[in-house]
Amino acid sequence: VAGTDRNDIARTVSGTGFFIDESGFLITAAHVFRAEDGWKDRANGTGPDFKISVRTGGVTLTRASVIYLDEQADLALVRVEPNPGQSIRALRLGDSRVIDPGFGVAAFGSDAGEGVFRGRGNVSVAFDSSYFGVFKVNVTTERGDSGAPVVDDQSGVVLGVIRAGVTNQPRTYVTPINLAANLVQIIRSSDAPYDFARQ
Repeated sequence: VAGTDRNDIARTVSGTGFFIDESGFLITAAHVFRAEDGWKDRANGTGPDFKISVRTGGVTLTRASVIYLDEQADLALVRVEPNPGQSIRALRLGDSRVIDPGFGVAAFGSDAGEGVFRGRGNVSVAFDSSYFGVFKVNVTTERGDSGAPVVDDQSGVVLGVIRAGVTNQPRTYVTPINLAANLVQIIRSSDAPYDFARQ
C-alpha cells in the first residue's frame, strides 16, 4: 500500500495491508497515511490531492480510497477497485480474545511491494495495557511491514495487524483484530462512504 501526492511532490508513504473482502476492502495501519497533512479528511474527499496505489499479485491497482481511519487503534480501511476479471483473495478474520502468552502465530510483511512471510513465533505479551492494548510477538519484522497480518499459525485466521516493530529484533507490536469491528461494520453497511469518481 503506498500513497503519493498527485503532483509527485510530497513524501511517498508505504506499508502493507491485506484484503478482508473479495470486493476489494483492505485493512492496513492508519499511520501509513499520517505522514501527509490532512489525513483525517481523506475519507470524505476534502483532504489533499493524494493518490493511493495497492500492489497485489504482481499488479499495481491505482483506483483506491481511504474510507475509514481509526487513529487510536491505528487501523485504516481502504477500498480498492480490482481490474476487470481480477480475483481478490481475502483473509478470514479470527477472534483475538483467544490470544495468550505462548500462542503460536505467523507474521507477514512486504518487500518491494510483494507479500513475504516473515516467520513463525509466539505471543510474548498479551494485551499490553501500557501500549494501546496491543499484543507482542517474538517475530522480526521490517520497515514497511506496518499493516501486515499476524495469523494463527494453525488455522491461518487473522489475529492482528502489525503496528510497529523493533529493527533487527524479534519484537513486534500487534493491534488485536477485534478492534477492527468498526471497519467490518462499514463493509456490511449499504452506504459505505467511498466514491471512485473523486479519485
